[in-house]
Amino acid sequence: MLQTTTLDWNTVEFLIRVMLLHFVADFVCQPRVIGENKHKNAWLLLLHVGIYGLVLLTSLPLLLVLWNAVTHLFIDFLSSKLSHHLYEKEEHYWFWLVIGFDQFLHLTWLFLTVKWYMIVISGG
Repeated sequence: MLQTTTLDWNTVEFLIRVMLLHFVADFVCQPRVIGENKHKNAWLLLLHVGIYGLVLLTSLPLLLVLWNAVTHLFIDFLSSKLSHHLYEKEEHYWFWLVIGFDQFLHLTWLFLTVKWYMIVISGG
């Protein structure tokens, strides 16, 4: 049987803050030139991940920021290449499916990060 836990308001508030930071870092702070070219330019991808990490650093400790930045790099490396290929082929359904799955992976990783953080901080 699965063990369930309840979420307290502090955890929910922290999770919402981290998700908002993800949105700001992944979309608001990503100029068009990075979004359109990170699939073919490693420096732009690294710049995007660096900006992403700096934004997360406003609420997460450095170790967790690094953990998320490396994961973000890996996910975006794969998804940007695949989504660009699908966009060029005008495979719009599959393009958006990849974009959605990219966000699912990022948010899942952030949920796990928050869970781990709350275990370490609060002991549960």
